[in-house]
Amino acid sequence: MPQLQGRGRSPSLPAEVDRAILAVAPPRRRPAWAIFASSAAAVLAVAITLTFVAPAHADVVDAYSLALKGGDATEILRRCTAVKSPRKLDTIGNRFVAVDVYVEAGDRKLAAWQVEIGTDDRAAIVGVEGGEPAAYREPPTYDAKALQGGKIVLAAFTTGDAPTGRVRVARLHLMESAKVSLEGTVMAAAAPGGARFDAKVTLVRMGDAR
Repeated sequence: MPQLQGRGRSPSLPAEVDRAILAVAPPRRRPAWAIFASSAAAVLAVAITLTFVAPAHADVVDAYSLALKGGDATEILRRCTAVKSPRKLDTIGNRFVAVDVYVEAGDRKLAAWQVEIGTDDRAAIVGVEGGEPAAYREPPTYDAKALQGGKIVLAAFTTGDAPTGRVRVARLHLMESAKVSLEGTVMAAAAPGGARFDAKVTLVRMGDAR
């Protein structure tokens, strides 16, 4: 029998008995409120990450979707229109021309669009204006460092009423040494709500001016 260590004190148990009791004792459960709080915090952290952190591959449709949720889409627009290592072109002469940029949306409403446009080394992009419909009258987002260069990415969206059909979304101003053939690609387009669809871009020279 274990010996009492003094009046009013509990008997001292051998170490092996302590280990045996602990081995069979049920694990201490966390309170329900603690489990709920941890789960809610994890869900909130994921929601914040998915909603407000701009992934590297995000485009204008992601920016538009974020704006619909009340977020600030500025950073996504900045990233998706950035031109990697833009270079200035040395053009000969001062021949200027304006080129209208159309996105062909067909019967869909054009709520968001992103276009890449390139020239050859005979022309530099020197200015960007907005388009014709009210939704796109302001100049689109673009990388200012791409001016004077031969490639630019334009992007814009509207959370209001979006136009349909052949939409003039922007106007470019070029300085060229000879008439050039522009190349344009629609990188992304979306209808209201964020549903992506295929579209094409048309570039129309408006004439020369000096």
